[in-house]
Amino acid sequence: MAISNAIKNFSIHKGKLTSPLFTFCFIWFGVFILYTLSLSDLLIFPISEIAVTVTIIIVPFLVGYSLFTSINKLAPKKKIDVKYSVVDFNTVAARALRKTRNLTFIFFALVLVEIAIAGYIPLISMATGRTVSQFAFGIPSLHGFVLAFGCLLVASNYYDYICFKNKKSLWFSFFIISIFVLLVTRKMIMVSFIQLGMIHLITTKIRPKTIFLVVLSVLLVFLLFGYIGDIRTGRQLFIQLAHPSFEYPDWMPSGFMWAYIYIVTPIVNLTNAIHMGQTDTNLNFLCSLLPKVARGALECVVTDEDAFARSYQISGAFNVGSGYIEIFLSQGILGMVVFSFVHGLISSYVFNRVKKKKSAILLFSVISQINLLLIFGNGYFNLNVLAQIPMAVLFFNNKKLNYIYDSNNLDGVIRE
Repeated sequence: MAISNAIKNFSIHKGKLTSPLFTFCFIWFGVFILYTLSLSDLLIFPISEIAVTVTIIIVPFLVGYSLFTSINKLAPKKKIDVKYSVVDFNTVAARALRKTRNLTFIFFALVLVEIAIAGYIPLISMATGRTVSQFAFGIPSLHGFVLAFGCLLVASNYYDYICFKNKKSLWFSFFIISIFVLLVTRKMIMVSFIQLGMIHLITTKIRPKTIFLVVLSVLLVFLLFGYIGDIRTGRQLFIQLAHPSFEYPDWMPSGFMWAYIYIVTPIVNLTNAIHMGQTDTNLNFLCSLLPKVARGALECVVTDEDAFARSYQISGAFNVGSGYIEIFLSQGILGMVVFSFVHGLISSYVFNRVKKKKSAILLFSVISQINLLLIFGNGYFNLNVLAQIPMAVLFFNNKKLNYIYDSNNLDGVIRE
């Protein structure tokens, strides 16, 4: 009965906080507003130029999103001939939980293999004063898939917690995130928390308590972000690199300045590239989809060695140029416009097809975090992120189990 009640209470809540249209506009307008605060001397462009860059990004997205939404409303609805059968909720729920649990143990095993081969754990080694690089950790060409696998399992375990009220699944989610902390991979920590958060928002009625928890979670992530950054770079050195336009208080955690400077410098770098006219006509923006071995064979322009020495950087310490920089360098402003338009179409498609089925929710969480993190990088062209999509379909799109996510019927008569 506990499983049945959990499934009965499991529902989808589509609202502003989960709409890609709202989140995309909110995040880019948020970047613009933060830029206007001018808290760093690295922000060298007038506000008007940043406004033009943001407009180039947002307007095509709005067109693409609105176009698919309109077409979807006008399209005739398919009539589905639903078949029913009697099933045991507890048996099927246990099977679904066991599948996620087994995949989680496989992830743990893969991480242990990588640690054994590397001979160290990045965070522990850095904390003890050893000179190691988290970028060199892991098995080449396989490490990215391991990270993607872990992120997907964070979302999958959290989904199981929401759907079945299984507390062990919640602990597994946070344990995987703690592994990302040990590996000093801030990107995957952010990806995991965002995907987890989007699943929570779309499966939970939004209450003031929920909003408070979201804000608190963001603040905790900022603090964690700064703590890991202090270990890697050092507080005083980072303050020097960030060039705050005010006297940074000793009592203020560096995490807030870490967050601010990392949020605003990508749009500055992108604007600088546009200002310099650094564009070409090639497909180099696809290079990040390839394993490192293949990148060298295909002569991709940018490698890990020169990634911090790009001419558009306003500082050698901050090389991120948002998720649009590589598209601009390869295809110019037109490429940016086309990408934003297509991203709008995809976002609308995924959001309009969100339902209780696990694979659909996982896909929504992946696209949502790509949407939010475009201010830093492009998940569509990153294997650490994109690989989650085929994995979600491969591992969690089993039609024999899907019915359990579509039913609120307590008598066991549910869709096959």
